[in-house]
Amino acid sequence: RFIIQIFFLVIFINSFELSIKDLRITEMNNLLENYYFNMFFIVFCLLVFINGSNFIDGNNGLAIGYFIIIFSAFIYLYFKENFDYDINLLVEFIILLIILLFFNLFNKIYLGDNGIYILSLFVGFLVISLSTNYPKISPYFMANLLWYPAFEILFSLIRKISTKFSPMDPDTLHLHQLLFYFFNKKLNISKIAKNSLTGISINIYNSIVIFFALFNIYNTKLQILFLSISISIYILSYFFLNNFK
Repeated sequence: RFIIQIFFLVIFINSFELSIKDLRITEMNNLLENYYFNMFFIVFCLLVFINGSNFIDGNNGLAIGYFIIIFSAFIYLYFKENFDYDINLLVEFIILLIILLFFNLFNKIYLGDNGIYILSLFVGFLVISLSTNYPKISPYFMANLLWYPAFEILFSLIRKISTKFSPMDPDTLHLHQLLFYFFNKKLNISKIAKNSLTGISINIYNSIVIFFALFNIYNTKLQILFLSISISIYILSYFFLNNFK
């Protein structure tokens, strides 16, 4: 699957002439001037984001709610900063996702692999295009938009390798799954309600992070601080919730 994803991502990146030019780190910027390294870096980032988004689709409302938050952030920037992109398309996406969210929270419908791949690839395209067209925006604001699903898969890989578990094998020890186990032990409600509550709870936190990031899109130091706090809270929450698995 990874090989097929890489093949199509290379075609996708070439077709739309996507590139990342500035990470606010001189050494990385010098490397990004090389076409092949730039291609490798974008493919890596999109692979992590797409597959991380697929990871979080296990809880009702989590993936769909997350993409609603991202599209809402883009709509806010359109009106606040007068950025130039197709606002009507974003509004249509949000309306469709809200309808899907209603049924997803009641365990009636899911995005599935195809839905996740389309949405995550489109969001990745939007983020890279925004970074290219408006270079004054801190690249770490983009990281704050996409950090959660990306860190889910990166943390999972590190965790599995450190415990000598195959990184390719699935498990049920991701943060959203541990939070579900916590609610399962603490709350006397249906499993569907616990499942949906898990997704809603994580997205409330994601909304808070993105909310603060939106008001400081040009400030790299603050964006790095927000990102560092988010990752730290994720790790601390993970080890706390691991006691309830």
